[in-house]
Amino acid sequence: MSYVLSAERFGIEKGLRQGLQEGLQQGLQQSIINVLETRFSTAPETLVDSVNQVADLDMLNDLHRQAILVSSLAEFEQVLHAIAPQDNTA
Repeated sequence: MSYVLSAERFGIEKGLRQGLQEGLQQGLQQSIINVLETRFSTAPETLVDSVNQVADLDMLNDLHRQAILVSSLAEFEQVLHAIAPQDNTA
């Protein structure tokens, strides 16, 4: 039986939390894109790239709700830039 030092355990837990965060982020990003493609038949690559630059889970949740509610891709793009300005997304 091998022993795990507290520093190792801390590192493992931190890695798991980081992996979970990244998984949630990627899942929300893909969900937003799927909603837009379902509602509007397409999502321009520039819009997809902008969504994929957003890392904050709260912003992504807001964008997901807005993707469901907006009436056009242009409106979603305006919301995207209001909720997640490019300098605050990474």
